[in-house]
Amino acid sequence: MPRTIPLLVTLFALPASALSSAALPTDELEDRTRSQRPAESTPEVDRAVKLIAELGTALAKGNTDVFHINGDARLILAPGADWVLETRARALYETSKGEETANNWLVSERADRFLSQRLSLFAAAAIERNVFAGLDRRLSGQLGAAFLAWETRDAAADDLITNRLRLEAGFYGAREDLTLPPRSPADAVLEESLRRIYAARAAASYVHAISKNSSGGFDVEVIQDFVDTANVVVNSSVYVAAALAEGFALKITAAHHFDNVPPPADPPLAKSDWLLTAGLVVSL
Repeated sequence: MPRTIPLLVTLFALPASALSSAALPTDELEDRTRSQRPAESTPEVDRAVKLIAELGTALAKGNTDVFHINGDARLILAPGADWVLETRARALYETSKGEETANNWLVSERADRFLSQRLSLFAAAAIERNVFAGLDRRLSGQLGAAFLAWETRDAAADDLITNRLRLEAGFYGAREDLTLPPRSPADAVLEESLRRIYAARAAASYVHAISKNSSGGFDVEVIQDFVDTANVVVNSSVYVAAALAEGFALKITAAHHFDNVPPPADPPLAKSDWLLTAGLVVSL
């Protein structure tokens, strides 16, 4: 994540079957064919194939000169009664006064095998890069279980799912190839070029639906390294999406990344990264 806080003026979802889970977590779930999958098992899948793509941008010229673009795309497949596959790609790029200030991307794949309406086992793999955080490349994998801990519905509003809390726990491993950030002095020396992580991972996600297309929620992920116990990573985000009209919502998201042992750099890297985005979500 970048060490800036850009306020995006546009967040546009490319043609997709529905809003992302952040903007539409609720009653579309009941349209799913129950013979294929229980509604409670896959809260983000309401059909066999689903594509979600978002693009955010900001541009300022004059007394300031800033360009920012970020994208996030997910392809979700439900190939069978008990399986869900998710391919995800996201990227962020930013310049300020002609100087690059952010450049990172991630591609991941996840497979969930549902054992019941509430419990699933999953495996995931990812590759990512964030040079401004001293990360040339990270290869990571996960194994774990997900559990639907709490769900409430409003029967008077077409059985609207008003609250949903999902918990995850498992194991996380990664190989990190490190690099000096672009702003390092010319004589800076990389003290450590490779880091391996063997860790436990826990996560929680919560969604509260205010109405059919208005919602709020949060996501929290904690990774605790077994080898270096001081190495703790916490990723968290909170959002609110308010419906403006059918298929349109105003969404504000605040994300925070905390790394207690950031990669070595000169000058030292901050432990916290913040990202604030605000804009329009469109569903086609």
